[in-house]
Amino acid sequence: MKSINRYFAVILLIIAGVFISCEKDLDIPQQGVQGIDDYYKTDDQAMSALADLYTQWRTTYSGLIGNLDNLADDNYAGWDNMGDNAGAAHSFFTFTFDATRTTSLYINPAGMIRRANTILIRVAPDSPVKKRIHAECYVMRAWAYSYMAQLFGGVPLFESEITSENAAASRASVDEVWALVNKDFEAAISSGYLPSKSSVDDKENILRITKEAAQAWYGKALLWQGKWSDAATQLKAVINSGKYRLLGDNQLLNHKGEPDFGYVVRAKNNLSTEGLFEFNSKKDQNGNSGGAAYGSVGSCWRFDKLTYNGGIFNYAPEIDMVGNGWGGTAGVLTSLVKEFELVEGPDGFRYKGSIMSWEDFQAIGIGITGVYYATDGYWDFKTRILRSEAGGWLVGSGYEVFGLFNAWKPMRYAEVLLNAAEACLRSNDAGSALTYINEVRERAHLAPLTSVTLSDLKREKRLELYREGNRYIDLVRWEVLNDTDGIIASNMLGEQGHYISTFDGVTVNTQAYVLTQYGWKKGKHELLPIPESELNANRNIVQNPGW
Repeated sequence: MKSINRYFAVILLIIAGVFISCEKDLDIPQQGVQGIDDYYKTDDQAMSALADLYTQWRTTYSGLIGNLDNLADDNYAGWDNMGDNAGAAHSFFTFTFDATRTTSLYINPAGMIRRANTILIRVAPDSPVKKRIHAECYVMRAWAYSYMAQLFGGVPLFESEITSENAAASRASVDEVWALVNKDFEAAISSGYLPSKSSVDDKENILRITKEAAQAWYGKALLWQGKWSDAATQLKAVINSGKYRLLGDNQLLNHKGEPDFGYVVRAKNNLSTEGLFEFNSKKDQNGNSGGAAYGSVGSCWRFDKLTYNGGIFNYAPEIDMVGNGWGGTAGVLTSLVKEFELVEGPDGFRYKGSIMSWEDFQAIGIGITGVYYATDGYWDFKTRILRSEAGGWLVGSGYEVFGLFNAWKPMRYAEVLLNAAEACLRSNDAGSALTYINEVRERAHLAPLTSVTLSDLKREKRLELYREGNRYIDLVRWEVLNDTDGIIASNMLGEQGHYISTFDGVTVNTQAYVLTQYGWKKGKHELLPIPESELNANRNIVQNPGW
């Protein structure tokens, strides 16, 4: 046996020697592949990395706006029935720390931060192109961290590339996160490398971050922090630049040539005078980058429950609307309807451009078959699916929704004016606040106010920015500020999901479903839960209170 063992030992040594020799022979540079240490050197390479970051930002924003709208008090989480929509848990506040949608609100901004850090560390700012890229990365990192701070509180802070050595960082305080946000915005704005629009009609510079876009987001972040005067300073700088203008009736004409407020977010007004920044969408069969902006298959009407002139709802020419959709969050809550009627009356410009009622349906031949789940007899109209926005190759196919080309608009000038109005009002500059809110009201065909209150401002924001991802964060921060006007999260969201309505074309059953678990809870929902995946990956992260 000893001789056999020696034999095998010799064989193993020989084999090992062969492999070591082969490994040395194969240790040669791979042809056609560039290592990370050799990349990020040229302007073109840096631009390629920046394009990837912008793509991640678009993905982050598109998921963010839908999930934040789910959490707000404007729409039901619908679909076909009680158990047919993951978003219902968010709408009813029954979600837990392992919810997929909550996870995306955390990991997508974190992905932006990781990419931004890689560029900031590896791209030397040794040319004007690269210096502008650095400024853009600071803005995007600040934008991502501002949403994480507002939604989750303190999170791990990274200003360098994330590696195995630093990945398990503990949570910074929320004040430390905000300090980095402010530092990044200030570095970008003061860099001198973010351009401004050349004129109010300049379309080219809307597709990349400008100085004024950075100031608008910085002003919003300062507003979230309660730094009213500083927020007003940044937002007034955007207003006083003269580079932006609200769209007027002539720019908001629908397919029939009539003014329609919903067209503020339609493709017809991509790259408009009102956009501070937009994620562009192209209308071409091979490179279409649409299909995810305002009017998506998951958020539109449930067309298997609707008819048109007694038949299948394929297309309603009166409203240029295509019969695509699964009914996700199209049902409008009565509370929003009442708010529109209070501010604008039953025929208000924004009201009619944002919501359709059952009476509106009947007037153009839309009917209901069976029972429509999660509606009080009102439906979203602002983000409907328009045939005119679909790629021509998809028209009539039933898949128009997957080829839309209306661009995401993360910041409109109307929001700048309303954020500025709030910052001014809270910093004892009621005169400026009144000027800004009345500019928005004038476009909405409303008489000017002679004085302005916080409640006036909150209602204007809800109606003007409906379905644009702002309402939920506003309600929570107004709660934290202890505002006394009742327009706060615990009051507006406390009953969310308690009663779910259905409608059969005759009667609204307001208590078709009665839930025992529902609603926003003070002491818990001020912050969302840190996702389970993050807790498992980093044992140094502590969960938020109440979760």
